[in-house]
Amino acid sequence: MGNTDYKKDAKYYLTLASSMVEDLSNHAGIVMDEIGQKRADIKDEIDAVGGKVFATAKGVVKGKVKYEIKKRKLKKEIDKEFQLILSILDKSDQLDPNAQLEGEDEEGGPKVISSNTIRALAYYSAGRCYLTADKLKLALEAFDKSHNYVPSQEALNGYAIALKLQGGWGSTLQIIEAFRKVVDFDPYSEIGLEAAKQIVRMQ
Repeated sequence: MGNTDYKKDAKYYLTLASSMVEDLSNHAGIVMDEIGQKRADIKDEIDAVGGKVFATAKGVVKGKVKYEIKKRKLKKEIDKEFQLILSILDKSDQLDPNAQLEGEDEEGGPKVISSNTIRALAYYSAGRCYLTADKLKLALEAFDKSHNYVPSQEALNGYAIALKLQGGWGSTLQIIEAFRKVVDFDPYSEIGLEAAKQIVRMQ
């Protein structure tokens, strides 16, 4: 009886975390849209004042302050959700490290969902948010962990993009290698083809 109870509890925590990851993914999309809009607003302010130095300086400072506040606020919201999901997954693992859920893949076929599957999605969603919020070191770590839990072309691509945005002296070969891994994962996918274009542009 007790054995059955702890397995049910583990599965419940897994179900809860899985549902929360969907919310996190949706929230990450909202974060990306809101930060993108704020970034566009700053650009519009700069374009509107043209070559007027004083007006430009005032507009840029005001816009950038709002932009930084928006990024910090949204990143904090994502961090809170993300850490909560990880703590729930830890509870599930402590009760039953082999707990699994049954789901469907993109083609509608059967799919087994483990705590590692959910962790990979959580790290990927957080990585997207960090990337948009210009927290590139956090983005690199999140995409790397996502791929380590469950290998995916999306996580590899996120890592390569974050690495490119981070830039730095002598980093071109490292960035090319990161995009090459994206291509190797699936050369004919849309992501793989776009990664191949990135490599050609940098060579």
